[in-house]
Amino acid sequence: PPSLSLRSPTTRVMIFLAALLSLVPRTPEALVRPGAAPRVRRLVCRGAAWPAEEWFASRPVASQIRDCCAEGCIVGDLAFLEPVPDNSEADKATLSQLLDFLHSDLLTYSPNAEIDDDEFATTIDDEAFFDFIAEGRKMLQISSSAVCYGTDADALADRVWASVGGLLADDRPGQTGLLVALPTFVGDAERYVDDEIRRPLAHLGFGADRVEARGYRRAQGAPFPGFRLLYNSPASNNAL
Repeated sequence: PPSLSLRSPTTRVMIFLAALLSLVPRTPEALVRPGAAPRVRRLVCRGAAWPAEEWFASRPVASQIRDCCAEGCIVGDLAFLEPVPDNSEADKATLSQLLDFLHSDLLTYSPNAEIDDDEFATTIDDEAFFDFIAEGRKMLQISSSAVCYGTDADALADRVWASVGGLLADDRPGQTGLLVALPTFVGDAERYVDDEIRRPLAHLGFGADRVEARGYRRAQGAPFPGFRLLYNSPASNNAL
């Protein structure tokens, strides 16, 4: 994610979360509100008749990743992909807008959470504490970011999948994440994630225990469409 000023509310919330999460055990039980059943996020598919061959044929970078997986390569072999360019200053400003939305979205998990600008004092409603912690932990998992331009899925495909490939090629043990801004995309972010991210990854064998994707919609208050992709590497024993 881009560097932000220490005076930025988003940066201060991130600092607060980092300190708070260091006090919370990293066990599944710690993320479940007492008395509540664990919530499982499942892959969403719109039918088994998805034309995989046609889709990959029109997505050269995604097709390269599929061919690599089919040949039995390990994720580290995805380093053959073209390096994703660093974010420009304009891209960083775009990402800052998306991060500000994520900050506001995070606070919806705890309606009574308040940040005092002068004292940086925060109060959190007990009922929302566990959801707030779980979502905050996912935000802190983001390790890379990209801004991809295009009005439709075809125009976005190569840049987005180069970024996805970069995430999958990260062989560091543990959990990593990718934040992608789609500032010129015309369409629904969640539908895009369903058709262009979840389904192809599931086809490649990356199930709900390995990846989790979430779209950010304008209808939800996002400044523009975007999505988050979390990746649980094979070296990690933690579930998403």
